[in-house]
Amino acid sequence: MSKQLSSILEKIDDGKAVNLQTFLKTIERVGLNAIDIKNSLLLERFKGDLYYVSFKEPVICEQLHKVALNKTETHISAARQNNSHSYRVDYSFLLARNQNNHPYVITFDEDGQYFSPRNNTYSKLLVIENLSCFMNIEKSIKFLQSNCDYSHDSDTCIVFGAGNQINNELHEKFLKSFLQVDLFLDIDVGGLIIAKTLASTCQSSVRFMTPLNIEERLKNVEIGLDEKQREYVFSTGNNTPFLTQICSIMHKTNRSIEQQSFIYER
Repeated sequence: MSKQLSSILEKIDDGKAVNLQTFLKTIERVGLNAIDIKNSLLLERFKGDLYYVSFKEPVICEQLHKVALNKTETHISAARQNNSHSYRVDYSFLLARNQNNHPYVITFDEDGQYFSPRNNTYSKLLVIENLSCFMNIEKSIKFLQSNCDYSHDSDTCIVFGAGNQINNELHEKFLKSFLQVDLFLDIDVGGLIIAKTLASTCQSSVRFMTPLNIEERLKNVEIGLDEKQREYVFSTGNNTPFLTQICSIMHKTNRSIEQQSFIYER
């Protein structure tokens, strides 16, 4: 039973505004696919992160109520109804590496216990969102050390974040095992979402890596943020201290930028 999900659904039923990000995180925690659920919602912004929520299909609301009262349906049982895509699988894995050594796989079971073929214990974690940046690790590390407030050493585990997959609830114990977590992500709304979610899980210091001349780099980007993106950047900057500076610059320049551009610059 999920008391938090029940409480949120009760507010929605009563026509009250709810925190959308909290709602989606709660959906993820009970094993549902938050992206699929979000696509089934009708949203009307009240203020800040608060939204009035309704459902395009009432059956989705009914399913959420059932899950909130008794989380009995699993990925396997859902598969029997051709609905497994809405559930997270019982296992996961992360692609990892140390220094410029060959990547290896860390596997996670249904309880979040993880196994690594490396017996090393690291105190630092570097999460890289983009696969090209992860595979071109020498270029990425060189860029971080030359352009960001970052110092790399052998006590660092490097993982491929694969977008927001890094925030799979099965990775929680793994993420909490580090004293320092550095994030090399796209400097856009997606990157901010990943950073906020991950920081809420980790019990360590989390840093969002940005080039020292990020404002100049953003000004060189031609395509600007749309209205919803600007609102999200502004809201995040106001309520997430470790992202305040980068959000301020993004809002000022009205731009975002992908990390892949950093390692392929001329």
